[in-house]
Amino acid sequence: MTESERLDRRALVAPPDDARRDDDNWVAIDARLATPSRPRWIAPAGLVTVAAAALLAFVAFGRDETPAWSGTTLVAGGTSAAVALEDGSEIVAAPGARLERTSTSSDEVRVALRDGSATFEVARNPARTFVVEADDVEVRVVGTRFVVRRELGGVVEVRVERGAVDLVVRGEVQRLRAGESRRVEPVAEASVDEPPNEAEETPQTKRATRARRVERGEPREEPREAFDAARTARRDGSARDAAELYERFLREFPRDERAGLAAFELGRLRMDSLSDPRGAAYAFTRALELAPRSPFAEDARARLVDAYARAGDDASCERSRARYLALHPEGRHVEAMRRACD
Repeated sequence: MTESERLDRRALVAPPDDARRDDDNWVAIDARLATPSRPRWIAPAGLVTVAAAALLAFVAFGRDETPAWSGTTLVAGGTSAAVALEDGSEIVAAPGARLERTSTSSDEVRVALRDGSATFEVARNPARTFVVEADDVEVRVVGTRFVVRRELGGVVEVRVERGAVDLVVRGEVQRLRAGESRRVEPVAEASVDEPPNEAEETPQTKRATRARRVERGEPREEPREAFDAARTARRDGSARDAAELYERFLREFPRDERAGLAAFELGRLRMDSLSDPRGAAYAFTRALELAPRSPFAEDARARLVDAYARAGDDASCERSRARYLALHPEGRHVEAMRRACD
């Protein structure tokens, strides 16, 4: 070692270089260049500590200032509106956006985007699914950050900024990851059986029309039309009507690619809205038979355990729990499954 190397001991004390340190240095340099020069002074260590504590308190206070979403409807006027949910998730509605919280339970939060655009920062909770609906599009997540925009004309765009989401479009499921997006165009349909009716059809009139077609011996509706009718009834809050439509879909189109999802939605309706845990267990079992490797299969297995527990079927509950833990040892519902069937 030369004499100069021996005397140069900066390598022993200099912090290692990394990208974040470089960014911080440039920010400090820019701030110094933008500020008029002042006499240099050295802050006492105690003052630095107090200032840092004050800064942390200010940041924490600012985060806590996001108002809680206390009602069911959120409307943003000329400026954006931010709200916080009970589980720590946050929603920022762009100007002119309108959202509605349609349901909240221990295992699911469901929000409908009626107009405009909103950014969703969903707190990760393996035991709870967060769902955003926009027309024929459904976004299902556990914890991530994404943007949903409903444009004029019915076009819906979903953009994922962090994590991943499952995008359900008219019964078809697609996984979107960070940096990916998809635009969904509305389906233009023209009725060839009956003249257009200026009055908007209700789920009841649509069912009556289908019944008349069956009585007249006309061709039955297409699978997508039947599936969309069930989804519409569910969005309108008609749980019993939606369950009946999903049941009929399974009877008429058991081999359709949407059948597994239809059975899963039927199970959720029977469990959450109709107080029918045995019927829910049957529907979840059917969903797993039809779509054992679908994106919602893990949720279906977890809900099957819960359905058997609510129905008081301890033996089936234990078997279903063991199967879930074997197939999903690090799954989203592991902790809840370990407490189930007790």
